[in-house]
Amino acid sequence: MVDTNSQARSITNRDGVFEQVQEIANIGGWEFDQQTNTVRWSEQLYRIHGIEQGSVECVEDALEWYHPDDRGQIETALDELLTTETGYDIEARIRRPDGERRWVRTRGEPWYDGGELRGAHGTFQDITDRKQREQKLELFREAVDQAGHGVVITDREGDIEYANPTYEEDTGYELGEILGKNPRFSKSGKHDAEFYEAMWETIQSGEIWKTENLINRRKSGELYHVDQTIAPITTDNGEITHFVGIESEITDLRLREQRLDVLNRILRHNLRNSMTVVQGHLSTIESVADDEVATHVETINSRIEHLISISDKVSTLQSLFDSEFDPGTTCEIASVIEPITTEFAAEYPAVSLTTTIEANVTVQCGHGIDTAITEALENAIVHNTADDPEVAVSVFQDDGDEPWVTVRIADNGPGIPTHEKEAMEIGEETAITHASSIGLWIIHWTVTASGGDVTITDNDPSGSIVDLRLPTGEQHPDSGAFGD
Repeated sequence: MVDTNSQARSITNRDGVFEQVQEIANIGGWEFDQQTNTVRWSEQLYRIHGIEQGSVECVEDALEWYHPDDRGQIETALDELLTTETGYDIEARIRRPDGERRWVRTRGEPWYDGGELRGAHGTFQDITDRKQREQKLELFREAVDQAGHGVVITDREGDIEYANPTYEEDTGYELGEILGKNPRFSKSGKHDAEFYEAMWETIQSGEIWKTENLINRRKSGELYHVDQTIAPITTDNGEITHFVGIESEITDLRLREQRLDVLNRILRHNLRNSMTVVQGHLSTIESVADDEVATHVETINSRIEHLISISDKVSTLQSLFDSEFDPGTTCEIASVIEPITTEFAAEYPAVSLTTTIEANVTVQCGHGIDTAITEALENAIVHNTADDPEVAVSVFQDDGDEPWVTVRIADNGPGIPTHEKEAMEIGEETAITHASSIGLWIIHWTVTASGGDVTITDNDPSGSIVDLRLPTGEQHPDSGAFGD
């Protein structure tokens, strides 16, 4: 026989527990007495379900409110608890009378009375708000992971906490390699300190920073261009907690834009001017019938040869543009340079041509590196007007940890005009900075396609120094602030 007085005292004592739980933690409590097959719910549990208090009397009544897809796991968990006396902690869905679905966390533990298993009791918490936040975050993460743009999130110090697969692909680093690191590892050296100071000042003031042409460096050492936006993430009171960077890899786009712009300028400027000269001399030929004709014919032939040279170089460019670039292509630098220098030495014996290869290493050469070296060497030799023309080709590995190799071509000729050097340095033509030589652009584009860069400086006391810098290996992330 059941001691109803004892049962009443037990329930009365438990009422106090239920009230405290509801008041302190806003969590409903429940118990199931398997001796009487009755279920008791706290007031908060009824409010969570949105049903009238006292309407649940047995297990079947309680299970009825679970979502059909989740009801089975609750039944199984309760059966196992009563059989093996093992508790459970489950997140599931319920359906309220108004049709609303809510997420709950239900926990169950064995309930003992006098050392005997009496049934089960536990807690029941509405976690709908949390689940909705989790679902939104999961949806956001999925959207960001699938986005065609690189996304990186850092803390307020600039250390990476998240990066999506596109960012990994752009930089060449896996997420595990850069978590806790700073994006400075992708710094290319193409932007000065003022550039990064302006960026930091902007985002730390709570403003959004944008740039349409940020040059970064991949893990492999290749340079690449991105269109980047960095925005601060703030709390409700405006405190900055994180920064999010979104970038679009636009290397190919930048190269195409440069090619179209330069070719348009060269074809419009060089060919138009040359043809104007040709037309002028042809007009003179028609009106002059003495020995001066020979002079004009010579001038015409010179211009025609110049046009042919331009046509040949444009053909070379077209061939480079049409060929498929494989970023994984490598070559030994000595095997590329030696045949070229040997051929030039034989063709121009009056030029003192020396070659020094300090580092015969494997470089990322893509396509056209031999063409770039040939163009640079031809420019140094053919346009050298010195009484004793000298050209020196050297290959050396850069100092420091960065795996770069430099092919340097130095001459003592008249030098390359400033506006042409500036055009190569910034990688685009303007009304002030433009290069009339297609050869310089062939050098720039082919080296850039291999992830390298080109610098042109004045030689002492005369001439130019052309440095073709090519990547050879992997870069490694380092700590610090953006752009340090």
